[in-house]
This record gives sequence, structure tokens and C-alpha cells, in this order.
Amino acid sequence: MIKRIILKTSQPFLLVTSPAIFQNIESVYFATTSEGNQLFANVRFAGSVEIGIEKIKIISLTTGFETEIPVDSLGNFDKTVGLRSLAGDNNIQVIAVDKVGNEAKVTINYMLKVTLRLRIGNATAYLNGNALQLDVKPYLKYNQYTMVPFRVIAESIGATVGWDGTARKVSYEFRGLKIFVWIGSRNAQLTDASGKTKNVTLQAEPEIINGRTLVPLRFISEALGAKVGWDAKLWEASVSYP
Repeated sequence: MIKRIILKTSQPFLLVTSPAIFQNIESVYFATTSEGNQLFANVRFAGSVEIGIEKIKIISLTTGFETEIPVDSLGNFDKTVGLRSLAGDNNIQVIAVDKVGNEAKVTINYMLKVTLRLRIGNATAYLNGNALQLDVKPYLKYNQYTMVPFRVIAESIGATVGWDGTARKVSYEFRGLKIFVWIGSRNAQLTDASGKTKNVTLQAEPEIINGRTLVPLRFISEALGAKVGWDAKLWEASVSYP
């Protein structure tokens, strides 16, 4: 008697009900990784897959971050996980793999909205309502330009920040854009995603106070694509993206 083995070749069933397409997400936190402080968003993933699949993989196509969430015996999953994210649009791929290696993939997007609030003379800032302790209090240079610790703007939107101690140069990178500023200099350099570079003159030069580097908030924020607001009554600056 010859036994026939039927090999399943079709992709497994996969339905993702959360997050919804282009859902706005505002729940964020910082986590310390090998690359420093990084921005994470709390994202709820829910849905169902073919029974027998024990876990699904979540991959951020925006940041490269990966994680897994469990699936119950009925094929359902529902868990909120922290994903390394960037302010703005984030592309995510949800992957289910059955016992014989067939894959199902669903690509979804969510919009991470962030607002950073800082007050002159106050060492506590707020990112989407979460308190952040600053090393140096924001202050007004020349009585009109808000200066802040150089990392707080970048980390609040998920940008990568760099420091070259020899050249005394601060660098930012965000969604293909690169910004370079130098301590004690009003010269700045911007390079867009296409590689086109332009030189810009700052109204206030970056400086080091008590061992901490401070940069002009409005220039850095707007160069990164964020919106800047100012409340004269509270002496409070706000940075929002998108």
C-alpha cells in the first residue's frame, strides 16, 4: 500500500485588527539600548492566525526593530508591545509562519505623534505628558533664542545624534536628513535625503555649559521638520512632529 503525503503550500491565514491603518499613537517612552536612549511607542497588536501557529513576528520597516508576540491555542493574539519608532509615519510588517514554513505577511502603518514642552529655567520637560529630567535648564541666549540640551530634541522624535569631540561638532540624522553644527560657531550644514548640501547661518551659536552641549531649539527642530510654538506667558516652548 502506497501512502500519499500531502504537503501544505498555501500561506496561513493572518488577520490584523490592531493597529488600524494610519492609527495615531501617542504613548511613548525612552529605553536605553546599545545605541543610547531611543524612542519607543506602545503599540497594541491584535488579530488572529491559523490554529497551530504559536507566535507572530513584528518587524519595523522604519527602524529595523524586531519582536515577537504569543498566539493562544485558538489562534488569537492581543498584546501591547514597545516598538522602536520614529515620530511620524512608521511601517510595520506582521509575519506568521506555519509548521511547514509557509509565510503570511501583512504590512500596516501607524502615525506616531509627539509633542515636547520645555520651560525656560525649568529642568523638567514633558514628552506627550511624560516628565523628562534635563541636565541643564533651557535658557534664553541674547534674551530671545531658546537654548536646550542637544540630545533632548533628537531623542524626542527618534533622531540619531552624534558628537565629535575633536571637531566640537554635533550631528543629527532623521529620515535621511543630516544636520551639522559646531560649538561656538554660527555655521551649520544641512544635507537632505538626495545628498544635496547647503550651508546655513545660525542666529545663536551652540555652546557648552557645565560640561553639557546646548543648541538653539528653533533651528534644530525646524530643520528636522518639526513645528515650534512659543507661549510668552508661560515662557514655554513646544516642539511637535508631525
